[in-house]
Amino acid sequence: DETSCEDAVPPLVKLDENIMSALEKLITLLTDASVDSRNFDSFEYRKISIDVNDAVVRFIRDLFSLLDAQLVHRLVLVYFSRFVTKEGKHWSDRDSKVTGLRTSWETTKLRLNAITLFVRFPEFMGVCSPMMESWTLPVGSSVDSARRFFSSALEKINRLGLNQFTAPDGPVSKEPVTIPRMKPHWLAELCTDICLSATGHAEECIQFRASSLLFELFWRHSELGRFKGNVSVVASVFVPFV
Repeated sequence: DETSCEDAVPPLVKLDENIMSALEKLITLLTDASVDSRNFDSFEYRKISIDVNDAVVRFIRDLFSLLDAQLVHRLVLVYFSRFVTKEGKHWSDRDSKVTGLRTSWETTKLRLNAITLFVRFPEFMGVCSPMMESWTLPVGSSVDSARRFFSSALEKINRLGLNQFTAPDGPVSKEPVTIPRMKPHWLAELCTDICLSATGHAEECIQFRASSLLFELFWRHSELGRFKGNVSVVASVFVPFV
């Protein structure tokens, strides 16, 4: 019997606790090393920190093609949690000896590098798990029924909270951040909140970059939505967070 292409694709893998714990520790160690404030006192180490940070994000992002999405979701949040907690790293917010910028500004740029890689991820919308794709509003529903249905849906979306991962001023939390379970629209909220936070940054370059990333995020996925015929689904993902 011939095997179809779909049948030939292996299922996504679930890891045991030991391997998952080792992956989390690896990501934690590499990310902490990247955002170490001493990196920004040397052009050489600053470049290395940028390269290592980008490599970590690409590694995590590519795991979506291999691992169960809930496991990769956890690894993504472990990565972003290292930008907001002081635990386990050498950190002080001060002026860089080579650029003159605050070290927290440098880590903001590293985090925007990560957001750029996720914004341009081809499977971004699928990873977000849009709630609207599972909505079942009965055909011929009354206006009141439809209003109640969508009001309930928006209340669920508004309860999705990842604001503890989007602090704008570098590692500030003295306690480790709790990783929540995976919820719909999580990646859209993470990218939108981090970019919106950075648009009010003190440095103009960071403001412009965050604004352009927001534009790319919305424009890119609205165009893909038009092409795929699911613009309403795309809008349902982004509108509540804006």
